[in-house]
Amino acid sequence: MSLYDVALKMETDSRAFYLKQAEASENEGLKQIFHKLADDEKRHYEYVRGLGFVNEDFVETDVLVDVKNVFTKLLEDQVFFDMELSTIEAYEFAKKMERESAEYYRNMQDQTEDEKTIKILKMLEREEKKHLLTLEDIILYMQKPETWVEDAEFTIREEY
Repeated sequence: MSLYDVALKMETDSRAFYLKQAEASENEGLKQIFHKLADDEKRHYEYVRGLGFVNEDFVETDVLVDVKNVFTKLLEDQVFFDMELSTIEAYEFAKKMERESAEYYRNMQDQTEDEKTIKILKMLEREEKKHLLTLEDIILYMQKPETWVEDAEFTIREEY
């Protein structure tokens, strides 16, 4: 299996996971976040599939802004969640997928000398890191909503 085939499978698997989480969620805000993540993964798939062939501008995700808005609203409405162990494990698994995807795109950059391909791979790496932060925010909010504002919203994060 080629590097690109692996990347395509990662994006497909991630999208399927997020769609499943959206379907399982009873909260509309979380459904919205998971659908946005799934849409991002579909877009990533298209970019990976077209590496070296398309000349499109890459549109970066704004999922972190959506997460902030959703969780700020949930906090204002005092909506709290009881997370089952299986839910936490699923989100931890998703974090692992996103971390591995980011690392994979980082490693793929060393496999090519084509500047256009490297640029897209760097953008994909940043996207996956944003997804990782999104999942961390979801877990943090669900476990400790009262500290989410301190830990997530006002934490200085690395620019992607």
